[in-house]
Amino acid sequence: MPTAAKIATVAELTEKLQRSNATVVMHYRELKVSEITDLRRKLRANGMGIELKVAKNTLLRIAARNAGKPDLDGIFTGPTAVAFIYGSEPQGAKAVIDAVRAVRKENVKVTGGILGNQVLDAEAVQRLTTMPSREEQLAKLMATFQGPATQLAATLNGAAQKLVYTLVALQEKLQTQAA
Repeated sequence: MPTAAKIATVAELTEKLQRSNATVVMHYRELKVSEITDLRRKLRANGMGIELKVAKNTLLRIAARNAGKPDLDGIFTGPTAVAFIYGSEPQGAKAVIDAVRAVRKENVKVTGGILGNQVLDAEAVQRLTTMPSREEQLAKLMATFQGPATQLAATLNGAAQKLVYTLVALQEKLQTQAA
C-alpha cells in the first residue's frame, strides 16, 4: 500500500516531467548531502530555470508513466538525480553538465535525459549542449526566408529604375529634337 508521502512525491514528479522542456538524469553515487545541496543551489542560481530532484527510481518510473512518457524505465537505474530544465534546453543541459564536471568525482556522471518524449543517452545529452538555442534557430530561419525576398525586391526595384531612366532619357531626347 503506497503511503501518502510517496503519492505526493509521484504527483510532484509527474507535474515536473510534464512541465519541463527537458530533463537530464545523473548518478550521484559519491556525493554527500551537503554536496548535492550545493549542486542544487548552483543549478538554481544560474538563472536557466533548472531544478534538481533526487528520487527513488520506482517513483520516477511511475511518474514517467503518469506523465505519458512510458519508455523511460531504462534510464532510471542506480542512485538517480534528475535535473528538470524549464528554460532553453541546450543552455540548461550545458549548465547541468558543467556543474557535474565541476564536482570532479568519478561516479557522478550524466547517464541520459529526456527531450520532449524522446529518451536521450549520455552522448545525445552532450550533443544537445552544442545545439543553438531556439532563438538562434528562429533567427537563422528568418534570415533564410528574408534572403530570397530581399533579392526579389532588389530585382523588381532594379527593373522599375531602368524603366524610369529609359523614360527620362526618352523625354530628354524628345525635348532636344523639339528644340
